[in-house]
Amino acid sequence: MKHSVLFISKWFINHNKDIANHSFDGNVKLQKLLYYSKAMYYAVYGEKLFSNDIEEWENGEVVSEVFTLYRHHDLVEEAKNNFDDSQINEKIERIFLK
Repeated sequence: MKHSVLFISKWFINHNKDIANHSFDGNVKLQKLLYYSKAMYYAVYGEKLFSNDIEEWENGEVVSEVFTLYRHHDLVEEAKNNFDDSQINEKIERIFLK
């Protein structure tokens, strides 16, 4: 089952104070977490965590939609004010919390 990349991003923002500070470094860390979580999820379950493509940019791999929303719109505030942890399923918990 694929999940929304925005849902996954909001989860990371709410569970990592370095990402939640709305900075360039926070955005880079979020992009790395998306990259590695997608790879780990695929390695463990043989399916994609989310369907968005990951692009190779000068500073590393990026989900362009998330990069733009984090940088130019307030994805951090939206994540803090509009996120429901109860939507996390057991598969995601195993990857993210272990």
